[in-house]
Amino acid sequence: MYHQRTPIHLALAAAMLLAARAWPQTVATGIPDATAFGMYEHLFRHVVFLKHLADDKVAKGNTQTTLRRTYQAAANLTDAEAKLLESTSLNCVPTLNAIVAQARSTVQNAPAHTQSAPSSGGPSPAPRPELVTLENQRVAAVLACRNTLHEGFGDQRFALFEAFLTAHATTSQTSVRPMQPGPEPTAETVHGGRSR
Repeated sequence: MYHQRTPIHLALAAAMLLAARAWPQTVATGIPDATAFGMYEHLFRHVVFLKHLADDKVAKGNTQTTLRRTYQAAANLTDAEAKLLESTSLNCVPTLNAIVAQARSTVQNAPAHTQSAPSSGGPSPAPRPELVTLENQRVAAVLACRNTLHEGFGDQRFALFEAFLTAHATTSQTSVRPMQPGPEPTAETVHGGRSR
């Protein structure tokens, strides 16, 4: 699916690129934090999406679905590990959504001359410092949630889980298998339709 690149997209992408240059290599797993950030943000959002999809099916009278157990079955997680993955995801995604909303607001409220797209062939303008700060907060939030999983799983089980994620990461949108992206998060998919 093609999305029109607006000044908001360009500003957020530039901030993310600038922030990625400063990300260190993760010592414990050998996966660069820039790679882990993208993989885990997607994971946390997908776990929340599957949970809400399962909750919706149950609310409509279907028996408990296996959607909430998708990662548990695919990654061979224990019950405790699956609960930790779900609770960590449910804690992480609202934080990420708040940061993204703040970044959107920052871009939308910027003076018009700072929102213009770069001319073709010309250099891209430097990202605004507040967007870089917000992107760094977003990265830090995802990596902190990843560390929560690492601490809860232990080194050996976390290494196995991260190997599973690395091997199965995909951007295909054909099913709700592990690591398949869901729709763009909304208040309904993140908060179950409840306002906070």
